[in-house]
Amino acid sequence: HKMSVNVDSKNRTFIMHVPSAYKGDKPVPVVVDYHPVMGSGQGQLSGTTYKAQTDPEGVISLYPDGTKSADSRKMGPGWNVGPCCSDDDDVKFSREMIKSVEEKVCIDKKRVYATGFSMGGGMSNHVACFMSDIYAAVAPAAMDLNKTNSAKCNPERPISIIMFRGTNDNVCRYQGGDSGFNDGLNFLGAEGNLNFWKEKNGCTGSPSKNSNGCNEYSNCKDGTKVVLCTKQGGGHEQGDGKVGWPFPQSFTLP
Repeated sequence: HKMSVNVDSKNRTFIMHVPSAYKGDKPVPVVVDYHPVMGSGQGQLSGTTYKAQTDPEGVISLYPDGTKSADSRKMGPGWNVGPCCSDDDDVKFSREMIKSVEEKVCIDKKRVYATGFSMGGGMSNHVACFMSDIYAAVAPAAMDLNKTNSAKCNPERPISIIMFRGTNDNVCRYQGGDSGFNDGLNFLGAEGNLNFWKEKNGCTGSPSKNSNGCNEYSNCKDGTKVVLCTKQGGGHEQGDGKVGWPFPQSFTLP
């Protein structure tokens, strides 16, 4: 279903995907899946690894469309994650989108999750900072927080996060630093992002390897967890839905 909401006098579009397993007789979770820069909701619907996992469970998935920045040097369509890559308030858009979906399908408001790839992974990190009252957990892939949005990041509560990163990512480098694309983005890096969320969620001790071989902080506030799944030799790629989906769906909003 192609849908739209009006945000700050602009028509913002998204796809609501309702799988055949959805019956409407009980509230179901929702996954918001953010596309990469220069991508689209339709493109992410085709490329995501989560849909194959969520469809059989009757889970609703949403594929929002980003917008272009007025600054022609910056690529688009993308997401406003601080210094880049859109001029629009994408947090506000996300809130309005979820609100409009609540009116049309039977969703479990305590089980709304965010994922995304590349700049969509950056956006799902971003909404963990600014929408922890809406999203129960997030699963970003191939992008971290940057120096600008991390400086303003102040979640209302601890929020669980699972991150997917490749050591040979040539777009968002594993070690972090300046993006190299003249877009103002300077990334924390995979380990930096892990440590950032460990601090935000008040995790203690050292990370342990979980059953998927990912580094996991499990001793965090309010039962939250912070996980980094590193693919040795992995490039700039979508997250692993088979590992990614079981993680967020085990968390609900308090």
